[in-house]
Amino acid sequence: GIDALEKAGFVVTKRNLGAGSRGLVPDSKNSKSPFSNLKVRQAVAYAIDNQAVTKALSFGENEPANQIIYKGHWGYNSSISGYPYNPNKAKQLLAEAGYQTGFKTKIMYGTNAENDQLFTAIQGYLKAAGIEAELVPTQSAKMNHLIFGGTWEGFVASQATGNPDVLSLLSTQFAGVNNYTQMLIPDDYLKAIQSAVSASDFSDKQKYTQEAMKLMIDKYCLQMPIYCGLEFAVSQKYLLNHGFEGTPNTPWWTPEEAW
Repeated sequence: GIDALEKAGFVVTKRNLGAGSRGLVPDSKNSKSPFSNLKVRQAVAYAIDNQAVTKALSFGENEPANQIIYKGHWGYNSSISGYPYNPNKAKQLLAEAGYQTGFKTKIMYGTNAENDQLFTAIQGYLKAAGIEAELVPTQSAKMNHLIFGGTWEGFVASQATGNPDVLSLLSTQFAGVNNYTQMLIPDDYLKAIQSAVSASDFSDKQKYTQEAMKLMIDKYCLQMPIYCGLEFAVSQKYLLNHGFEGTPNTPWWTPEEAW
């Protein structure tokens, strides 16, 4: 782990700058889906122990999330309560929504080993709550076509970064023309995003962005964030000015300036 590298004398440069959040987006816009019911969406959020999942899959280095951006980002809303792991609450909400015996659904995600581990773990938590989720690993091109231009059933995996500007993410993927086609977009949530886009100064932009974040999670539970990723680079102590992990969303460094 990172601690071991540091103890061995290496310099570890960490950042959240480019690392995106991981989570689930249910088909809440589909009136025939169980996820059109807010209580069902909230039940799913309570059913997943994102603290345990994050610790197990990233050796505790990633950040368990209750929103789609990391702590310290200007759009992060510290007033968001989220849905701390509570399996009893999850079962209660499912029963109140009329799903005492649960239901079957699907989780579509991009094909890779990391995702296999992540969504297998989530599958287990959902099963414990009474939801039987079929895992559907999918090639990225097909997945993007279905998510942003077609239709899909159940959950799709989300992977989103708030940099360089989280508002561009909200106003496109999560509310705009190229959004998740099966995700519900409530009027007040959309209005908050539009107000942020048209804001004349940064303070208003931040206020409306954070408002949209809270509506997304606490009021409507439009998606279930699992963790925000942490990226890091390892270098020798004698290598200076390397630029590792200094630029959002890129692997670039500055060898021409290193010494």
